[in-house]
Amino acid sequence: LMLVRKLPEGLGRDELELSLLVALGPLQINTSGPGGPDTRSTYENAIELGRKLPHGPHHFAAYWGWWRTAPNFKEMHERANKISTQVAIKEDDQLRLQAHHCQWATLFMLGNQRACCAHISDGLQIYENGDYRSHGVLYGGHDPKVCGLGEKGLSLWLLGYPEQSLQAANSSLKFAESLQHTGSIGHGRDIEIMVHRYRGDPTT
Repeated sequence: LMLVRKLPEGLGRDELELSLLVALGPLQINTSGPGGPDTRSTYENAIELGRKLPHGPHHFAAYWGWWRTAPNFKEMHERANKISTQVAIKEDDQLRLQAHHCQWATLFMLGNQRACCAHISDGLQIYENGDYRSHGVLYGGHDPKVCGLGEKGLSLWLLGYPEQSLQAANSSLKFAESLQHTGSIGHGRDIEIMVHRYRGDPTT
């Protein structure tokens, strides 16, 4: 990034810098957290750059990071709704999948488990009809199917379905391991630990 900023000003330089920022953001989410000042600064810079550039493949990743670094869950929900509204007019399954990802992760935290599960269902249907394994690198550092199955496991427990909850969490981790993607495996294990804590199984 320091070297890029020494290049002559122009669209080419800005596009290269934006691509680096949206590659750096997921790493910072996993190391400093979404609320870390460096993480927020990265996505704020990405949004600012995106405003100066013609729409391209890195714009949505910048807005996804803008959603992920919201200061609280109410603001996160408002940002998720804005993203969903923008995506609704585009016939792009990659964007639609990630809009559902934003929604299910937010709605779980807000306690709306049925709506969370509905977005997971819609998102996983999209996932099964394409190849979205690259999303684990670009959006948040974990695969959306791993996240969806895991979040479903947590929601199903809270909705009163303990066995289905455990099955979903196990499926999440199993799929993460099949991808051999470290961030996704970590996410799957985190979900597994949470489900077993819900179940009161500390030795599992």
